[in-house]
Amino acid sequence: MNRSYATSRVASIADLTADEREAWDEACRSNAALRSPFFSPRFAQGVTEAALNEVKVLVVREGGAPAAFLPFQLRQGWQGNAGIAERVGGEFSDYFGLVASEGLRLGIDEAAARAGPNCLLYSHLPESQVARGFPADNPEPGLMIRIEGGSSAFLERFREEKKKLASNLARCRRNLERDFGPLRFEFDTADKTGRLAFLLDRKVEQYRRTGVYDQLAVPEAGFRRLLSRFLEAPTASCMPLLSELFAGDTWVASHYGLRCGEVLHYWFPVYNPDLRKHAPGSLLLLSVIEAADEEGLALIDRGAGKTKMKEDFSNHEHRLYQGVWSRRSLGGQFAQGLLRLRWKVRQSPLQALARA
Repeated sequence: MNRSYATSRVASIADLTADEREAWDEACRSNAALRSPFFSPRFAQGVTEAALNEVKVLVVREGGAPAAFLPFQLRQGWQGNAGIAERVGGEFSDYFGLVASEGLRLGIDEAAARAGPNCLLYSHLPESQVARGFPADNPEPGLMIRIEGGSSAFLERFREEKKKLASNLARCRRNLERDFGPLRFEFDTADKTGRLAFLLDRKVEQYRRTGVYDQLAVPEAGFRRLLSRFLEAPTASCMPLLSELFAGDTWVASHYGLRCGEVLHYWFPVYNPDLRKHAPGSLLLLSVIEAADEEGLALIDRGAGKTKMKEDFSNHEHRLYQGVWSRRSLGGQFAQGLLRLRWKVRQSPLQALARA
């Protein structure tokens, strides 16, 4: 084992020292590959505060100073009892990985072994983490909007490369203003608490309308608490942003996202279904892009997966991976065997029939 990383400990998020929190925050701000709110200590703390799960953190020190962090949580139920861990926030998080400077030569085998779980199950692993030895399978695309050269230059290229879409959006704007009144865009609304409640109620209606699994309702509305916690104690590396678009007095669309410096993670958008013919969601995103220069945004992360709306504005694609790391021990092999058995049961014809 590398002697330069001889000092390490596993702590709860509440037990981190001030210098550990600052070093973690600084790693997110200074390393472009980690510049996401989901890598931040505030996100991990919010998960604990919202009682979604108890977050543990491996803290590795180099030369006496905190140099690397691996946050994780044990899975619920029997999987947690078997020592199976996952990314902080589970399905509510869009990234996972080791938080450390690019120059730090610390791999996942050493880090995870020190962290303690028998097995580490993850998805949303970015390409930059593969070099640290993370097992990486089943790649899926992630899309981004890089606002290179500023929003004016981006929009000029957008109008040149996607003439039909740009023309349609301009027409939708004119029609909205004609039918409902002047457009009013709020990049970050002042009444975040009240408008967040409004957004979440509209999102639940959307889930019910479209038959999508309602992650706002289970478990016990914990995700609602998580979003509220970020409003109560924002930090520079995990800053909540609630944007809204109106036409006259008519609500058009809203979005709740998390910001880390010049990066905005586009997270929870919702639009007025009565205005769907006017492309309300696209007009809201277009308004965010138009405000990017003034608000200091350089990148909008659309998360994993491809949809038509994501592709409409995105100009960069990267890869995100899934994987399983297991400890080289009886406990690790046992935990991985339990996961394989679970996957086989879930994929069996009888289980598929039961779900139907």
